[in-house]
Amino acid sequence: MPPPPPQLESARARLPVRRLTREPLTTMLARSLCCALLALLPALSTAGGAEPFLQAAQEIAPWIVEVRRQLHRIPETRFNEVKTSAAIRARLDELGIAYRHPFAITGVVATLGSGSPVVALRADFDALPMHEDVDLPFKSEHPGRMHACGHDSHAAMLLGAGKILKRLEADGKLRGTVKLMFQPGEEGGSGAKKMLDEGALAGVDVIFGIHTTADFSGPLPTGTITIADGPVMAGTGMFDAVITGKGGHGAIPHQTVDPVVAASAIIMALQTLVSRNTVPTEAAVVSVTKIHAGDANNVIPSAVEIGGTYRALSPDVFSWLQGAIKEKVQNVAAAYGCTATVDFDDGKELYTDLGELWITEVTPPLVNNATVAAFARGVADEIFGPGNVLQQPPCMAGEDFAFLTQAIPGAFAWVGHKNVEKDCAAANHNVLFQVDEDSIPYGAAMHAAFAVNWLNAHNAGASPQHSEL
Repeated sequence: MPPPPPQLESARARLPVRRLTREPLTTMLARSLCCALLALLPALSTAGGAEPFLQAAQEIAPWIVEVRRQLHRIPETRFNEVKTSAAIRARLDELGIAYRHPFAITGVVATLGSGSPVVALRADFDALPMHEDVDLPFKSEHPGRMHACGHDSHAAMLLGAGKILKRLEADGKLRGTVKLMFQPGEEGGSGAKKMLDEGALAGVDVIFGIHTTADFSGPLPTGTITIADGPVMAGTGMFDAVITGKGGHGAIPHQTVDPVVAASAIIMALQTLVSRNTVPTEAAVVSVTKIHAGDANNVIPSAVEIGGTYRALSPDVFSWLQGAIKEKVQNVAAAYGCTATVDFDDGKELYTDLGELWITEVTPPLVNNATVAAFARGVADEIFGPGNVLQQPPCMAGEDFAFLTQAIPGAFAWVGHKNVEKDCAAANHNVLFQVDEDSIPYGAAMHAAFAVNWLNAHNAGASPQHSEL
């Protein structure tokens, strides 16, 4: 067994921070100044600076909803989002917003304003390989493809924010640079990492992202938002193991080395990694979800294959789990006279039966920067109202925005769209998933208000100025 999680010992297993390419000295100095100001930002008021953004977003709500419905009709999965990317770029052209393309095959990064600081706003736009069972006038036109996680809404929200920000830019009221990051391949593609590795966010000082849902770790009705300090979503990884023994006839087990018995013991032993080796206050999961062990009832197979997932909210525990799983599997196998190999499928590029790229990337925990999250909550108080800015506990699902917050101070928010009267209550990744479109202006306003207030706070030192719309 490896030593206990690093909370009990050291931080040696911390996941590495992914760095971008070398930056010019002026950019490095600007980033250092922005980081120094992070400590001051919680004390900066956003009062009076965010509320007009909601009004502006509601005024253009028909346009934002039109965009969302356009994207909803043409769902495309990871890195195949050719029509979706083209539609986004056409809308940027319509708004007169400059952009660069491609990043990560179909990704787009648009830019407004100039100078420092640089704020990035992110929206993913890929769909899922699911059949849509909701009968909508703008239902999916691509069989077996569906926007069942709200990414069409995310892209529409960000385009809506771009429309608001473009107006401010034209009035000379953007006091820095805002980058709009339209990201492909969030669903099983690690598109965020690909865009990061390709330099899409070079020079960015802070990043903010939004996801829509009816229920995060609790109900989120339309008009609510949750922005957590620290962990938001778990690090997620997959593992496969092959336990090899010596096969033979089921009537003479003493002449075999039974890998089925060894695999059974391994599955039970893996459960102790959470119950007996992880600090009880640390959330972690190890689940064996598949097993294959031969085809005949009277034959002991020579090998057994098992596989599963591991997750944790702490970067230290998550990193520790990978080593612990491998050592537990191999040691228990050896105790039963077998050998074992363990594969974590990190970074492999696979293709599905439909020819779609699937990247088996280990995704780190998504951890909000506490200062950025506090600032975002201040903005949200003005848009949603203080009673509608909720603090919900993290969940054990994964999100590749985690790659971005590893490299750049940032925060990730969940915007509610639950509306039972409109049948908008189904969970994400459900064939009955629907978004209450009344929630979309809230996301657009939140994006725009975060960016403008951050730029103003940075430039104004301890007494931020707010843009009038």
